Amino acid sequence: MMKCRLFTKAHEHVVDVEIPPFNEPPDVLIWGERIFKLVNTTAGFVEPEYTEAFSYWIPPGYATPA
Repeated sequence: MMKCRLFTKAHEHVVDVEIPPFNEPPDVLIWGERIFKLVNTTAGFVEPEYTEAFSYWIPPGYATPA
């Protein structure tokens, strides 16, 4: 398993989680209703770090086709 560290925008530690070992860490992790984006991709980091991201869910019918 791969250990990942989740932080608030103010860089306060939220929780450490374990995910399956991917070749590269996912860009986004969803923990409950909270969404975290990858902030370090440096090879020197043993544990990927994620920062909480502001997100918005677009209700069906509010998007116009491109």
